[in-house]
Amino acid sequence: MGGSMGAFAGLAEAAYIESMAAAAIIPAAWPVVAIIYEGQSDPQQIWDGADGWKETIDELEKAQRKIEELTSRLSEDEWKGDDRDAFEERTHDYVNQLDFAIVTAWAVTVTLYVIAVMIAIFIGLMFVVASLLAIFAMAIAIALATVVGAPEAAALEADATMFANGCRTTLQVASDVLKFTFWGAAGVLGGFLAGDMIGQSRKGNKDSFMNLGQATLSGADDMLKGTMQYLEQKLTAKAMQGKGNTILGRDSAFGRNFGDIPEPYRLPIQKGAGSKGLADVFNGGPIGTGWIPSDSYGSEDGDKDGRPDGEEYVGKTQPHR
Repeated sequence: MGGSMGAFAGLAEAAYIESMAAAAIIPAAWPVVAIIYEGQSDPQQIWDGADGWKETIDELEKAQRKIEELTSRLSEDEWKGDDRDAFEERTHDYVNQLDFAIVTAWAVTVTLYVIAVMIAIFIGLMFVVASLLAIFAMAIAIALATVVGAPEAAALEADATMFANGCRTTLQVASDVLKFTFWGAAGVLGGFLAGDMIGQSRKGNKDSFMNLGQATLSGADDMLKGTMQYLEQKLTAKAMQGKGNTILGRDSAFGRNFGDIPEPYRLPIQKGAGSKGLADVFNGGPIGTGWIPSDSYGSEDGDKDGRPDGEEYVGKTQPHR
């Protein structure tokens, strides 16, 4: 199934282009454009990530079997005593450490598979909505091109405005479902991670919390860049919607409203944000904060030979794989 998701990233881009073209004729469609802009994603990459975690599970299970094989090679008659007891206790603890890691890896794997499917469904919904809006916009443009079609065009635009508002509601509900699913998944995975760290520590891995802290520090640059890109994307989407920013959940203070963009400037700002969003979509992320450096963790191809640097490192250090 994962291979069939490769087209969804292109489908999301097509939905954005269609919705933006429709909004040029149906101004009420700009909030829909904003939702589609924020919904850009590549479920294939998420699915591939889940496959990678599944491979990790396979390797951990192989390690467990190997440990059990080594432990059972010598019978108690051939090797017994305190050193045998100490060895079995340590290997038992290590197998338990692997058990905790496997459970956590399964939680991540299943979560990523579910999220990939949900995002693919949402992208399909975005494309359908954008296509219907594009059809409405085309009908209005055809009506405007005829001398007697102006009244018909006005009626079509009124219908299109109502339809665009309905589409915005539908997409917003679907987007909220995704958002709450992601929050729930983050909470669940956080719980599994905490259980893994506690279990690892109690079974002899005293460095588990230190390793987690080191990994968090190592990923600080990526988290900073992700946060900055998220904020830039949110501001761009707000501008597409014709809304300003909110501060601590409020859109006014001291008698001054900073929520909605004033009417004379609203449509030009929406169009400008839409054009900026188009650059973001084909750049693979917000262009304003894309310059912030971060660690690629081996995903880059430094020598341009078509293979990620991380993959080459694994091939050199683990030729048996």
